[in-house]
Amino acid sequence: MDYARIHQDEKYLAPYSVKIMDKVFDCVQDKGQTLNQLALDNQGRITDSQSEENPAFTALSVEETSLAKRLCAVNDIRQLGGNGTLEWREEPMAEDLPLRPDFTQSDPVPIQSYPLPQAVADTVQRAVATPQLRPTFKRLSYAQKSPGEELALFVVQMDSLPDGAVLTLDKMTLGGVVFYSQHVRLFNIVDVKKWDSLAEKPVISHTLENTFVLPPAAGTEYRWKNSQSDNKSTGQQCRADSTWRRAAAISPRSLSGIHLY
Repeated sequence: MDYARIHQDEKYLAPYSVKIMDKVFDCVQDKGQTLNQLALDNQGRITDSQSEENPAFTALSVEETSLAKRLCAVNDIRQLGGNGTLEWREEPMAEDLPLRPDFTQSDPVPIQSYPLPQAVADTVQRAVATPQLRPTFKRLSYAQKSPGEELALFVVQMDSLPDGAVLTLDKMTLGGVVFYSQHVRLFNIVDVKKWDSLAEKPVISHTLENTFVLPPAAGTEYRWKNSQSDNKSTGQQCRADSTWRRAAAISPRSLSGIHLY
C-alpha cells in the first residue's frame, strides 16, 4: 500500500509511507490472514517489520476487500497486472501523527491531550476548588544522589498546571542511560496520569477516590486510591503527625513564604 503522506507507527514512531503485506485471502468468507508485514519510508528503507506467530482470519478493510475481489476473480495469477512501477519520492508528513511528550522539557500538551473520565475530573476539581488549595509556585526542582551510587542520579521537576494539579517530571540516570516518567498529580501525591518514556501512551486513572486536602490537619489520616487504564490499581494512606509548615521553615532563602506541596 502506497500512502500519499508519511505516517508514524503509534508504538515506536517508526516513519512509513509504504506497507508491504504477505496476506492470505479466503475468497469464500471474505476474510484475510496477515502473515508478515514490512513498513518502508519514502526512500525505500525498511523502518519496521512484523511476523504473526498465530495468524488468524479476520474481516477485511475497505481497501483489502477491493483487492481481494480482484485476486479472487483471477483464475491464473499471471493475468493479474499491477498499477505501474513504485517511485520513491518526497512526501509531506501526515497531519494526524501520534503525539509524544518532549520529556526533556516536560511538555504538558501530549499527556493532557488524553482526557480524564468526568467523575475523575470532578474529583480533581473538588480537591483544588479554591485558590488556597492550589499550588502557589510555578516550578520547583531538586536533585537527589545517594552515597555510594555515583552512577545514579535522580532529578525531579514540578510545574503547576492551570487546573490546580501538578505536572511532575522524574528523570533518572543510571550508568549514563536516562529514563523519564511524567506524572499529573494532586499536591504531587495523588496520581491522576502517568507516562513513562518507554511507554507508547500514558496510564490514565479511570476511577479516583481521594481524601487529601490542604492544609493537612495534624493527627488526621488521608488516603487515595485509583483504578487505571492498564488494569492496575495504586493508592496511598498516610497520617499527618505534625502541624503543616510553610516552606520558609525548610529553606528561608530559596522558598521564602511559599507552601511546599
